[in-house]
Amino acid sequence: MDDVAPPPEPRRTKRGRVFRSGKIIFGYSDSTIDCLILDESPHGVRVETSVPMTVPEEVKLKIVGGGTYPAIRRWVRGNSIGFEFVGNRINDDLTLAKMRAIKDVLETRGVPMAVHSLRSERFFDNIDLQRAAEEAEAAVARLNALLCGK
Repeated sequence: MDDVAPPPEPRRTKRGRVFRSGKIIFGYSDSTIDCLILDESPHGVRVETSVPMTVPEEVKLKIVGGGTYPAIRRWVRGNSIGFEFVGNRINDDLTLAKMRAIKDVLETRGVPMAVHSLRSERFFDNIDLQRAAEEAEAAVARLNALLCGK
């Protein structure tokens, strides 16, 4: 197995320490490798597998409690692997169910609670969804101000 050094350029954002379970998913049959996510940023993660192993360059990375993302392997050092996210969260059945539940929150409890739910489910990894939610939040605030005569 070839060790590939991390890229020399500085990161776009600093990764924060986490300790979460995950799965590296690859191949036509969606083979999986269990891993621990040790560092995380909006742009990627550092994971650790139980033993050094060969991992394809293009994978899906499932973060338990955080969704599934397309990713590219950027470096390998022993059993540590650096991945860069290369797209939005993949809408698997669980993600779609969470999105429907948040839509129900929007309809029954309003924009502020729906935006809170989106944040807590980390849906703001999708920039279009983040912008739409922030615009809705701002519109509600403007409407409330106008209704109060401000």
